[in-house]
Amino acid sequence: MIIRQARSTEIRTLAALGVIAWEQAFEAAGEVTDHLRIKAEATYFGFCEQSWPIILVAEADGEIVGWAALEAGRNKITDLWVLPNFQRHGIGSALIAQLEEQAIAGEFDEIHLETHAKNMPALSFFKKHEYAVSGLKSAYSPTMDKSVDTLEMRKRFNSLSD
Repeated sequence: MIIRQARSTEIRTLAALGVIAWEQAFEAAGEVTDHLRIKAEATYFGFCEQSWPIILVAEADGEIVGWAALEAGRNKITDLWVLPNFQRHGIGSALIAQLEEQAIAGEFDEIHLETHAKNMPALSFFKKHEYAVSGLKSAYSPTMDKSVDTLEMRKRFNSLSD
């Protein structure tokens, strides 16, 4: 497996992968409908089209199996998606390690993210990687077309001066 920068020619593939992983995560919480899937497809395509230069891709045997993004110039993880058949194989861990390295290189002393409060696999994954819940937020989600509860999670790095 390799982690590399996304290419502009991969926008559709990245968006489709994001939707597949999103569906799996939210079906368990009873959140996916045809209406939401259509909104998710548009949202993921729009994000990937605008943000492909900041997206990291996980590739295994020439196939894109996951991707992640750290908001440009900030220390916020916006996305981390791995195809369901490739989860629990270290791909998410490799992606998050690269995002953390980017945050440290940007001289941030912490990294943060938000995840759906009902996404238990994601919560477990981030806790395993030493992220702690720092807050609960309820806000309107255009993708979900309703107010959604999210947990804010943070990970502090060792002091940069050490």
